Amino acid sequence: MFRSKLATGAIALALMFLIGVFGAWASQASTTAVTASPAPVAQGAGGDNPAGVTAPDASTWVNCTANSVGVFSNRIHVRCNESYSGIRYFAYPATNAAAARYLSVLASAQVSGHLLQVLYDPADTSGTAYGCAASNCRPIQGIALY
Repeated sequence: MFRSKLATGAIALALMFLIGVFGAWASQASTTAVTASPAPVAQGAGGDNPAGVTAPDASTWVNCTANSVGVFSNRIHVRCNESYSGIRYFAYPATNAAAARYLSVLASAQVSGHLLQVLYDPADTSGTAYGCAASNCRPIQGIALY
């Protein structure tokens, strides 16, 4: 008898906890509203937005079949089979905290053979500061793996 009352009490307590958590979540969700202004949408080579992500006006998404991924003291980079106006490399500074996350996605793309989509600005040559040559490399602004 004692065990059944204890079990019933534990179940009731767990149920009240779950109801409280759900109630708090529901009230927060109903009072949290975010209003965002529309941003320009980056266009792919075919005039589409392959990753469904908004981007700055000058940026564009390109498809990349990764054939090599490099890690250096100053940068990480991916070399694509495809070339876009001579641009075949896309790089990111190794000193940035996001470099490890980018490297994980880049390596996954190469190993799995899945399509990588890279967001970059064709006119941005600031990557020369970390070894991304202005003639064939551009800084990575974002990536998506498909």
